[in-house]
Amino acid sequence: METAKSYKTADILQKTIEPAIKELETRGWTISYEKEKTGRKISHITFIWRKP
Repeated sequence: METAKSYKTADILQKTIEPAIKELETRGWTISYEKEKTGRKISHITFIWRKP
């Protein structure tokens, strides 16, 4: 996912990822994510998808 360099991680999570997860959960998916850090910064986001 490409985002502008000016976006902060909290903005990406709050305005992009969390609304998408809520929408997919209404369709039966179970989705969670884990933030992985390198030093003090979040460097990766790992998604876990489950369809019951």
